[in-house]
Amino acid sequence: TLRLDLSVVATAPTVTEALASANRSASAVQTSLLRSGVQKKDLQTSGLDIQPSYDYPSGGTPRLKGYQVSESVSTKLRNLGRAGDAIGKAVTVGGNAVRVNGISLDLEDSGALVSSARDKAFANAKAKAEQYAKAAGRGLGEVISITEDVSTPSPVAMPYAAMDSAKLAASVPIQPGTQNVGVSVTVVYSMS
Repeated sequence: TLRLDLSVVATAPTVTEALASANRSASAVQTSLLRSGVQKKDLQTSGLDIQPSYDYPSGGTPRLKGYQVSESVSTKLRNLGRAGDAIGKAVTVGGNAVRVNGISLDLEDSGALVSSARDKAFANAKAKAEQYAKAAGRGLGEVISITEDVSTPSPVAMPYAAMDSAKLAASVPIQPGTQNVGVSVTVVYSMS
């Protein structure tokens, strides 16, 4: 899956105007993502920030010039083949208000991969134990203990440079690469 974190930013003379502008942009971006196949359960408002904005004249007192509102959205894009198109469309409808804060790739359900890695790690440990037992002229006995260490990948962050929306109107190229899931087991056997 691809996790997309973006925000929309609006500046206006009053809080009400800035918030209304940010709301319109955030709504357009969210609607675009939903139309691109993002499930509602995978779309989350993740932040709201309202700050005053000042002019700083040289040698003078700072003067309030308005307010800046930032609304953040996080979403999971489960179809990597369509993710680039969904990002491009969302940025296009949000226009200059959109800031893409980053994307990351993650494995959605690594349970089957971990199970397979565990089976392979245990078979490898048993083969080595049988080899040692044979080299010692002994038979392999019962399992005394098993410990494991599972390493599942963390999401891979992909920096996303700011670009103007005209360049992003096309599908954003997404390359998922690979991620490794590993299991290390320590098996203690008795010898017969």
